[in-house]
Amino acid sequence: ARGRANVLDDGPVILGPNHLSNMDHFFCGVYLRRRIRFMSKSQFFGRNPLVSYLFRVSGHFPVRRGHQDDEAFVTAHSILDRGGCVGIYAEGGRSRSGGLGEPRPGIGRLALESGAPVVPVAIHGSLAARNWRRLRFPRVVVSFGEPLRLPTVAEPDREQQIQAAQLIFARVRDLYTAI
Repeated sequence: ARGRANVLDDGPVILGPNHLSNMDHFFCGVYLRRRIRFMSKSQFFGRNPLVSYLFRVSGHFPVRRGHQDDEAFVTAHSILDRGGCVGIYAEGGRSRSGGLGEPRPGIGRLALESGAPVVPVAIHGSLAARNWRRLRFPRVVVSFGEPLRLPTVAEPDREQQIQAAQLIFARVRDLYTAI
């Protein structure tokens, strides 16, 4: 892990990692002393009781992707208001191409509405985690960037959300390519 000191041990913070593997939430959190509450797609909650239980006890909360899920943002704001840490994948979901995708407006919306600092996070090598079954242990590097503070906007429009998300993800790209 690089730059762990960029994530303070207390106070509200948003982590904005890239997303290549189902193990990214583990890699993102294993190096920190904080509990991270990740937004996770709602399909993980409800279909399989065991999977739903595992996601809930590990601090995930559901978001309906592709919809304006205001309830997920209420949850995220309540976590931040209590000084917590929210993880929201900048790409809105796992990249299917094996490379970095494009940012989605959700992270921009949360950053602008909350005014909480956003720590860009680059996770490199996690795609190879699928081969662990074959006893191939990949080298995974997690790089935590310097926190970004965006101006607080009570009700940002979609264009403002997208611009904020692009700014955050540009930092993630820079960290990713520097590894």
